[in-house]
Amino acid sequence: MDVSVDIAALFAGMALSEGEPLYRAIAAILRQKIEDGSLVFATRLPPSRELAAILKVDRSTVARAYEELISEGLIVSHVGRGTFVAKKRVQSPGWSARYSAYGQELSQVMSELPVSLSPRSVDLISFAGGLPVADSYPQEEFSEILFELAESGATPLFDFSPASGEPLLRELVIKHLAERGMPVQDSELIILSGSQQGIDLMSSMFIDPGDTVVMEEPSYFWAISNFRARGANLLGVPIDDQGINVNALEAVLSQKKVKFIYLMPTGQNPTGITMSAERRAAVLELCSRFGVPLFEDDFAGDLDYEGGLPSLKALASASEKLNQMVVYQGTFSKALAPGIRLGWLVAPQAVAERLNFAKRGSDLSTSSLNQEILARFLSRGSYLKHLVRVRALYKERRDTMLKALSSAFAKTKVNFTSPRGGLFIYLTLPEHMDAQRFLDEFALPSGVSFAPSQHCYVNEPALNTMRLSFIQNSPERIEEGIARLNLAYQDFERVLVRESGRSRNGSYENSPETVLI
Repeated sequence: MDVSVDIAALFAGMALSEGEPLYRAIAAILRQKIEDGSLVFATRLPPSRELAAILKVDRSTVARAYEELISEGLIVSHVGRGTFVAKKRVQSPGWSARYSAYGQELSQVMSELPVSLSPRSVDLISFAGGLPVADSYPQEEFSEILFELAESGATPLFDFSPASGEPLLRELVIKHLAERGMPVQDSELIILSGSQQGIDLMSSMFIDPGDTVVMEEPSYFWAISNFRARGANLLGVPIDDQGINVNALEAVLSQKKVKFIYLMPTGQNPTGITMSAERRAAVLELCSRFGVPLFEDDFAGDLDYEGGLPSLKALASASEKLNQMVVYQGTFSKALAPGIRLGWLVAPQAVAERLNFAKRGSDLSTSSLNQEILARFLSRGSYLKHLVRVRALYKERRDTMLKALSSAFAKTKVNFTSPRGGLFIYLTLPEHMDAQRFLDEFALPSGVSFAPSQHCYVNEPALNTMRLSFIQNSPERIEEGIARLNLAYQDFERVLVRESGRSRNGSYENSPETVLI
């Protein structure tokens, strides 16, 4: 039988520890009340939405607190019935005290990422994701290749591949890179299980706690979380519409001992900015002068819609010294399909050997079947034909979004980037606006979503920034989505004006998450 309790009374007078994440504070109070008997077996806890309303916090904050208590065996959740205090606490072997420094830091970083809630409407138009969708996949050719493989009954498809990749795929990737101006030796190449693995391998092999890694500001969230979880001291260097600020970069390199620089020169995530030719040359000059290695993440290198600029690796190939200083990675996932999970990493031979050791320790080898599918696709010349089609498709969608944004926000102080390649447009709201609140309270109820970008910053986050992906929707859906975004923006503006007036006359305090406990 369910046991009821006055949840609001349990939180009365409880203080939030300074610097402690909100969800952990909620979990700690519930944990204490369970352990001291205030919350007994079978007590039914309120749904996350109801408790969030009581505590005046976001629903995702309560959801995360419940998830932590469920993992500890303190509460259980039953679909359709609710969430209850468990019959007894499952004895833990003290896991929390056994996590490594890496594990602790990774958990902290990940806990700060907003929980992704289910779409509130089947008609939700999402600009949040950075992945291609089904209408851009080469499904017909993939189906043909899969049929051929099934007919052949080739047993090597189900064996381990060499740790550095299948020989045929390696040969074809080397050819692809040569066509982009990068002469690569076989001993310098590793086939990856997606470019995220390359980031992890670089972290494992090169970062010790306290090492300094330089990144663009803002930068890729998963790279930030990975480097930071390894104990790196991250330094963010600002970027503008031409790429990283080379004067600021020079100042950092002249003052700090830097392990390596991590850059995304084409279609940067999250801003969509492509580094100019002049900046690319200047960055390489600084690397040469200060002797600092460069880790180039060219995840969008095949998706330049205005005629590609040479990668940093291609430019470095003209100098033996510079060529030895650049580790370069790319991926097929962004141009083909996310599930293909194949990319490449190029490094000087001695470095590639070490990174290959780390890869074997990570996954032994990359999927043989996926490698065979991609090798056959590349050997037919199908990838280059696919790139022609998908570049035209994404260029049309980019242009549609830019035109719609220009029209919708012409008379506002909203700014946005105009990318020449990649997947993203970066939108900056007026400084007094919070993009996360805009999403939760106005955009989602209006049927449109995006990715707030506060977690893409190494230093002080810009809370008024957001990332829009233009590749995932048809031009018609993009136009409709931006129209919805504009209406949501107008609603947000009106609410902020009203709140500002109330705050000035002392009748309203705009502190949605600080009145909690």
